[in-house]
Amino acid sequence: MANREETGPGPPEKEKRKEPSKRAEKDAQRRHKAFNKQIEKHAREAARATPPLPPPSPPLDLSFPSRPPPVTEPRTTPVRAPPEATYTPTAAGHRPADPIPDSLKDWMTETICKGIAEGVQQGLAAQKVTRADRDTRSSQSVG
Repeated sequence: MANREETGPGPPEKEKRKEPSKRAEKDAQRRHKAFNKQIEKHAREAARATPPLPPPSPPLDLSFPSRPPPVTEPRTTPVRAPPEATYTPTAAGHRPADPIPDSLKDWMTETICKGIAEGVQQGLAAQKVTRADRDTRSSQSVG
């Protein structure tokens, strides 16, 4: 492996300067002055643009409270009025507004009975079908 010093000629020690040149210093001073001028210019423009503040108001006299202290009244329990009378119907006087006619009751009873009978018949028929299916399946599997 080669050392870094041997890889190539480096700049001579005289050319390496640790301090900036006089020309670089003058450029930096010029830039600094230009920045200061810009800052002053913006400060003047801002001072012109902002309206003057109104004169401060006189100090408040805080020796007296702004509101009087709240007056607390002694608590009293409100007097309750007796409840108003309300109508409560009794079982003897309570009848439905529109009684169901007997003809409608008979029709509903008949319709419900028919529905139950049909459901029972369908259930029995379903049981017969499943028994027949079971019998045929069992005979097929045995034979």
